[in-house]
Amino acid sequence: MTPPASNGREFRALDAVVVIVILYALLALLGFALPKTTPRAWVMVAAGLSIPVGVVIGILIRRRSPAAVLAPGRVTPGLVYWTLFGTAGLTVVFVSLAQPFLDLFPRYKPEIEKLSRDVGSLPSTFALLWIGLVVPIGEEMLFRGALLRGFRASWGTVAGLVGSSAIFALAHEIPPRMVATFFIGLWLGGLALKSGGLAVSVLGHAVNNTLVLVLGFADVQQVSPVFAAPGAAAFLLSAWRLFRSPGARRGDESSRS
Repeated sequence: MTPPASNGREFRALDAVVVIVILYALLALLGFALPKTTPRAWVMVAAGLSIPVGVVIGILIRRRSPAAVLAPGRVTPGLVYWTLFGTAGLTVVFVSLAQPFLDLFPRYKPEIEKLSRDVGSLPSTFALLWIGLVVPIGEEMLFRGALLRGFRASWGTVAGLVGSSAIFALAHEIPPRMVATFFIGLWLGGLALKSGGLAVSVLGHAVNNTLVLVLGFADVQQVSPVFAAPGAAAFLLSAWRLFRSPGARRGDESSRS
């Protein structure tokens, strides 16, 4: 992800911080404006729309180009294939280890169970469309678009990747979820860096969310930990194919072999 210049300047960490401030101001305003009786689905819609709106407003306030900061990047068959394969594997790892991991932190079980009930109470079509597609677009605009790009331009690739992933994790609030989302954030950030934009990371994010939703709506209470090994193998193979060399060969990006 090459940091683009706008008006002769890169999008940097301060610009990313301004985006965060604008976004949280919008969410706070939303919290005051919406009546407490507002249906949960409408609250989710309003909050979900606040993310891309806040990101774009913040970028414009800093006099940068939204099209440059939020560029889709390259989308090739190889990137798509290994993104799908690797994300599915990573999701299987976390889903299959969720219950054993949660058993180590029983105090958070009520919060996780409440979250599951809240999501499960949503109409399945709405949840799949909103959580499976719209939310990934908005969150990738924020975390892999503004934050990763800005932090990387100011502090370098490693700090940018770790910093944006850490904030992505903190946004998910419940500590057991934060652990999983931190590593998912590293993977999605790597995809954004590899492709030079957000399209592939949005795809990965959407696949993760959709798989979790499908399992929930299928009433799969627990996935056996035995599936963690093949999931990890799929993820590691995908990561190796995508990131095994600094520029990775173009042949790997344009073919599956």
